[in-house]
Amino acid sequence: MKIYLIIFFILTLSLSARENPFEPVKQEFNEIKIPPKTKPIPVQIKIEEQIPIVKTIPIIKPEPKIEIPIAPKIIKPKPIQKKHKRYKRPKTPKFIYRGEFTKISLHKNAIKIVTKDKMLKHFKLKSPNRIVIDFERFDVVEPFSKTIDAVRVKGLRVGHHDYFYRVSFKLNKSYNYKISKKPYGYLISF
Repeated sequence: MKIYLIIFFILTLSLSARENPFEPVKQEFNEIKIPPKTKPIPVQIKIEEQIPIVKTIPIIKPEPKIEIPIAPKIIKPKPIQKKHKRYKRPKTPKFIYRGEFTKISLHKNAIKIVTKDKMLKHFKLKSPNRIVIDFERFDVVEPFSKTIDAVRVKGLRVGHHDYFYRVSFKLNKSYNYKISKKPYGYLISF
């Protein structure tokens, strides 16, 4: 280890730093005279004069650029095909329930209940969100349940009690509703 330290100190001391590192280095050359061993032999060299060869290269002149204005693409409209008007039958309501005394159909923002029975009461339940309507009827109504994939209604249940039958609509979420009496029965509008 001591040897390495000694070598390190010797090398660092041998380094020399200049005042201005960007200044060109001045070098001194010592001329060393080498005694000639033999006499030089005179040599005659014939230098022939070379004739310069001149080549002409034709220069191609560029043609002047002619700018052609670019016209916008004209899009021709497609001919309009006339559609033949076909007779469309008026849409019959799609009933989700067809009972003996009641028919129920779904519309965009309403539920249509076609019945001649008198509505006793209606109310709204929260967990799960339901609208419940009781209709007066002493005859027995068969129980019915159906899941529906509609915007507001998820399911329908119809069940019979002593002197009335109950229609229950299961909703996707809590909606405000209004029930109005119509000549055909009742209309529930959202």
